Amino acid sequence: MSKPQPQQDEQAQAPRKSVPWAQLKNMHANARQTVMLCVRGDLVDEISRLEELMRREDEADQNLNRHPVAPQIARQIQALEAEAREAEAEFTFQGLGQGQFAKLQAAHPATAENKKTLGTDDLEWNPDTFPPALMAASCIAPPELAGNVEEWTEIHQNWSNGQVLRLWATCMAANAMGADTPKSRHASDLLRRLDSANNSTTASH
Repeated sequence: MSKPQPQQDEQAQAPRKSVPWAQLKNMHANARQTVMLCVRGDLVDEISRLEELMRREDEADQNLNRHPVAPQIARQIQALEAEAREAEAEFTFQGLGQGQFAKLQAAHPATAENKKTLGTDDLEWNPDTFPPALMAASCIAPPELAGNVEEWTEIHQNWSNGQVLRLWATCMAANAMGADTPKSRHASDLLRRLDSANNSTTASH
């Protein structure tokens, strides 16, 4: 007896339905991208420092006849991790329409000073004003930052380079994401394994 094919394979091979353009147009939404960011960079550094200390003390605990020190440091790390989770913020960006993106970029041209500072004439936009303007225009969460150029300018100028780069990369990903139909390979693999296990159980009975 041949084994039944997994359900998701049948779905993948099902004929594609024809959807009227008017309905597709109403369904349209630009891509979104989300990033979780801990705004307490000091906690991230302290946890990293304590982890290194814990590794050294754990090695000493195992080599020396003493009361263990590493577990106390581990509890400190866990407490800081809980504090860091409370300081996490979820930032969501939605890509702008191509026309809106082009207008925003044109409103923030690179200056002669920008080009001189960076040593290039190939700048397409002002690196000081365009990123906060685009992040403000693309941001949908937190809602307090949506359209708030002043707040995004402060973030762009005062937050660490690593934090700003993560936010900027997420914003640009939302604005540059392609239109391919999303398909999770991991979800398909998981369901395929589940179907295979179910079929094996059924066959054994």
